[in-house]
Amino acid sequence: VMNLIYYQGGAVTSFPLVFWSEIPQGITSINDLRNIPNVTVCSEAGTKKAQFLEQFDFLSIKTMPNIKDLVMDIKYGKSIAMFIDPEILPTLKKQNTELVSLDIPVPEEYQSEGFGIGVNKNNTDLFDQVSSIITKLRADGTLDCLENKWFEEE
Repeated sequence: VMNLIYYQGGAVTSFPLVFWSEIPQGITSINDLRNIPNVTVCSEAGTKKAQFLEQFDFLSIKTMPNIKDLVMDIKYGKSIAMFIDPEILPTLKKQNTELVSLDIPVPEEYQSEGFGIGVNKNNTDLFDQVSSIITKLRADGTLDCLENKWFEEE
């Protein structure tokens, strides 16, 4: 249905499970959460991360529309953790020094190869225009500049 035009990011084979203040004792993997009664993990709605969480029948999954809501949810104890994209974690940690994370490897079907812009396969003119713009932004360094600004390294 769509052609994707890659523009940012790299291969992601794991995602951070992020807690407020501390990782609970004995938690070293997502499966360890089964030892916590009525455990809830939040994630952004409509993402591969949320789909990945659905396979764990011991989890209650809360999906939310934006990252700020996820942070507030774990800060105030409504969810034990949030499952997010690794690119945004450094910025979130600068804004919320209480955040701690555990890296969770995910199977290939939940991995990401970066971010892209989806264009209807039938709209080849739009695909060519957007591809050309992305190529120019990459060549002149604009995409690197934006990535450095918005996805700072730790």
